[in-house]
Amino acid sequence: MEFGVKLRKLRKAKGLRQEEVAGEIGVSRRSYISYEKENVRPRKRSTYEKLAEVLGCDMAYLLAEDSPSPPAGFLAGASLVTLGAAIINPVAGALVGAALAAESGIRSQEQRKSKETLSYNNDMLLEFEKRQRQFRASALGIIVKALADKEINCRMGDRVGLKGERAYPDEYLIITEQEISSWWFIFWARDPGVDEQAVVSLPDRADIMFSRFSTAKADPGRKASIVVDDESLFDELCEIGGRNSYRGNMTAILIDTENARVEKEELLSSFDIDDANDKLSII
Repeated sequence: MEFGVKLRKLRKAKGLRQEEVAGEIGVSRRSYISYEKENVRPRKRSTYEKLAEVLGCDMAYLLAEDSPSPPAGFLAGASLVTLGAAIINPVAGALVGAALAAESGIRSQEQRKSKETLSYNNDMLLEFEKRQRQFRASALGIIVKALADKEINCRMGDRVGLKGERAYPDEYLIITEQEISSWWFIFWARDPGVDEQAVVSLPDRADIMFSRFSTAKADPGRKASIVVDDESLFDELCEIGGRNSYRGNMTAILIDTENARVEKEELLSSFDIDDANDKLSII
């Protein structure tokens, strides 16, 4: 698959506009369009790293001259063990790139031998992505309603406005007339198909999710939340909350999508622990 086609498919799967991707990787819109339409490749490795982070893929996939769709790279053979880290965290996806590249010679032979399995895996990851998008939309709607019930005003933030940040949320809200002025979110929904194939323990998954915010600069006006629909994973996140060194405002949120409500919210970390309850009691 050509480089430009890869970018276009990944961008559309993320629901991003061309100008949004261009802004987040630090190039002009015209330059980014040339990547997609003219198959022009970036000159700097750092641009590939930023693209992998923004588009949620493995950098080795972008660097490859001709590779199958991303699910093949993530799911074939021994890569099943790294799938959980890669799809939870775009940054983690880049970190496992070297390991995936080392396996590529063996994988390419296996992929040629078993196209039926490859097709099934592609479909499985597409279903996973669909499930995550659905949960993200549902969970965010439930949270916004909870804020409205408390007469707290908010609006959706634009990720392009986060240019220069060292970490990025999946979504974020701008809160008005509160001590907390912005609220960042990352989401994870249970997916039996992927969970059965990706051998990632709950503690490891919780650590990976927590690491999404580990490079973010602590900001007393920002709240960050890890939003899940799995009580066991929620409990693991709470365990991390008792032994982490991050000092920004962070909570774990358990969403009950069937009853459209916030089931639990637990403090994981606070910029000012003495004032945590006042600042973080939005829900």
